[in-house]
Amino acid sequence: MNIKQLGSNQTLLKMGNNEILFSYNTPVAGFIDGTGYVRVNKFYSVTTSKHINKYLDGIKAQQVEPEFFNSILEDK
Repeated sequence: MNIKQLGSNQTLLKMGNNEILFSYNTPVAGFIDGTGYVRVNKFYSVTTSKHINKYLDGIKAQQVEPEFFNSILEDK
């Protein structure tokens, strides 16, 4: 497991081939092995939306429920 600070209130958690972007303390996007790029389907704030868009950098991501990340984080 590796934690990297990407910017103010932006953290990337890497676990093997998976990575999850946290905006503030909330998992909001990532790359999941076998699924691809994902992003939450919930609006949190303008700033969080900017964090997600900067991370994805134009990549089309599957939208998922916020609980999707909980299931991945609980498995580890």
